[in-house]
This record gives sequence, structure tokens and C-alpha cells, in this order.
Amino acid sequence: MPMTKKRPKPRRFRLNPKQQLAQQKRCGDRIRELRNRHELTLKEFAYAIGYDSHSVVREWEMASHLPSADALTAMHQRFDVSPAWILGLEEDSRTYKPVVLRDGAVISEEQLEEALRVTEAEDVRRELET
Repeated sequence: MPMTKKRPKPRRFRLNPKQQLAQQKRCGDRIRELRNRHELTLKEFAYAIGYDSHSVVREWEMASHLPSADALTAMHQRFDVSPAWILGLEEDSRTYKPVVLRDGAVISEEQLEEALRVTEAEDVRRELET
């Protein structure tokens, strides 16, 4: 019988309890920041991401536990923030990628919005002229 090598078990990354609590607190602070940024109550925020009760949002904010993958996805889709930012793994909450020109220049979000406004205005002018 041929011998087969056993594959080593993948090592799981685990936080120690102190690190886990710090992670939950960072996440809770980010969720509170997101909710306050949009001027929503706990209940309004919960409804916005598909929950019937505000208690789960309160538990996240109080660092009782981390949100599920479904909850992170709902926050990402509803408020356009990255799940990694919510979890406190990134400092930048934006989910878009910056536009880089061929010469290496980066277009800011404000410049991109202005370009879109100009383009829309030109489209309206063309329609009015015809």
C-alpha cells in the first residue's frame, strides 16, 4: 500500500482574549460612528440593515460581540463602507478605488464628482439644443 503524506492542518489565527475584546471595542466604536454620521437611532440603524430589533446593534456598540458576515455585508451595501473598516482593520472607510491617470496623478473624490456634474450639464445642454 503506497504511503501518502498527511497534509498539515492549517493554523488558525486566534486572538487572545485581551486582543479580542480590543477588536470588539474598535468595531463597536466604528458602528456607533457610522450610525451617528447618518444621524440614526439604534432602531433606525437596525432597520436600515435588515434587523427587527435594535438590541443587536446596542450589543455590537457595547462590544458584546462582533457582527455576523451578513450584518457586515448589509452595512457595506447600505452605507458604502468597507467591512474591514467596520471591524477596525483599516483606517479608510471608503470602498471605492481611487482613479489613477496614466501619468500617475490621482483624481480625488471631489474632482471626480465635479467631472460628473460637468458631464451631466453638457448632456442636458445638448438635449436642450436639439
